[in-house]
Amino acid sequence: HTRHMVERETQAERGLAQVDVEALRQRVGKAGYSAISGSLIPRLRATLLPIFDLQGEAVVTATVLATDAFVPDRDEEVRQALAAVCDQVTTTIGGRRPAA
Repeated sequence: HTRHMVERETQAERGLAQVDVEALRQRVGKAGYSAISGSLIPRLRATLLPIFDLQGEAVVTATVLATDAFVPDRDEEVRQALAAVCDQVTTTIGGRRPAA
């Protein structure tokens, strides 16, 4: 499961802080996406959006990456475009977004 993978990948000897998987899941569920900016890799921004199956479970994520070579002014526009693609893929595979 995801929780075990996150716990293994953030073990103390790697120097990374523990992640509250359930809190992360709730935050992503509420917002519909997750985004980071330089917190893991300096100067790298990433936005991730889920693609859902028939049961409304996220089965894969689509990610857009940007470095500081790209100004962040368009990040929201890019996120919305990626969300539209993910919704289209979800529909195409017979999936559905879970109820909010």
